[in-house]
Amino acid sequence: MSGEMDTNPFASVTEAALRERVAELEATVAALETRLEPALNRDLPLLKGTVRAMCDADAVAEAHGLVDVYDAAVPGSSRGDDGVAGTALYFSSERDTQSALAEVADVSVVTIRNTSKEFRDVGDAEVE
Repeated sequence: MSGEMDTNPFASVTEAALRERVAELEATVAALETRLEPALNRDLPLLKGTVRAMCDADAVAEAHGLVDVYDAAVPGSSRGDDGVAGTALYFSSERDTQSALAEVADVSVVTIRNTSKEFRDVGDAEVE
C-alpha cells in the first residue's frame, strides 16, 4: 500500500485557500442578490420572453413603474403577480388588447379588467 498514490483530490488544498474561495463565492452571491432584489415577484411576468417580444421596451419599462406605483398604493394586495403585471402592460401598451395581454400573462380577461379598475383608482388617488 505504500506504493499507492493519494487519491484525495483535496489533499493539496489548504484551509486558507478554501476560506478565500468561500469568501469569493459569498461576495458573488451578495452581488447577485443586490442586482436581483429590485425584480419583485410582480416583475417576473414582465421578464417573460413572450412579453418582451410582444411589447416594446418602453412599454415594459413603463409597466415596471406602474407595478411599483400599484404596490405602493395597495400594500398587501391579494391580486396575483401575473394579473398585476398583465394589467400594467395593458396600460403601458398602446396597441395590445386586454385579451392578448391576458393570454400572455396567463390570466383571464376578467382579471385584467378587474385589476384595471384598481389601477385606475390608484391613478385617481395619485392625481388628487
